[in-house]
Parts: sequence; structure tokens; C-alpha cells
Amino acid sequence: MDLTSRKVQRIITAARPLLGRAYSANFSCVDFVRAVYGEIGLRIPPLNGYRPPPVKLNIPRVGAVLNRVGHLIFLRRRHDPRDRYWTHVAIVWPKASCIHCSRFFGGQVVVTPLTEVFEKYDFVPS
Repeated sequence: MDLTSRKVQRIITAARPLLGRAYSANFSCVDFVRAVYGEIGLRIPPLNGYRPPPVKLNIPRVGAVLNRVGHLIFLRRRHDPRDRYWTHVAIVWPKASCIHCSRFFGGQVVVTPLTEVFEKYDFVPS
């Protein structure tokens, strides 16, 4: 997916107010991404961790490291062999970080450096 600089700014504007919102059964990483993208009129197909991430939405790991702000990255818990595909989705954020709603990073919407995220999760290619 190609995001214009205007869409990236709109993603940042839509995501910021959600910082601190608690993770719950009704608000997970997928719900967070849907809320942010929906706010700017981008529809995402149904997402579930029982299949590979959608190719159109998932950027390569190098894209995250190169700070493709506003794009999605799909992750899998590093130390859980039961996780076959992906278990977490996040939005790339400025300064080599991501914004996501995570049980493992404070139980809320947070901004986390990618280096910390990649300690807990493996990147899942499409």
C-alpha cells in the first residue's frame, strides 16, 4: 500500500488521541489499527492470525526500520512455537518506533521503539 504524505499525517493525527487507551477484549491491536485507518477512510480487510498477513498491507522489515511511517507491520510472538502466522499488528511511527495496542507493553496503546518490539516479536513476512 502506498501512503501519501497527507495520509501519513492523517494517520498520525488519528492515532495520537488513542494513546493510553486500554487493551481489552473489545479493543485489541486489530481494533486499534481499524480505528485509525477507518478514521482516514482506509478500509482494511478482515484480519486474523490464522493466515499470513495481507500482502498489500504488510511492509518488509526493512521498511519498518527505514521508518515508513503509517504503514502496518505484522508480528509473531518470538517464544511461542504455536504461533504459526501473526499475533500482533502495529503502525510504524516516527523515530524508528511503532504505535500499537498491546497486552505486553503496558496493556494499552503505546509508542514503542522497534528495537524493543523486535526483542519480543518476530517480523512476519507476507
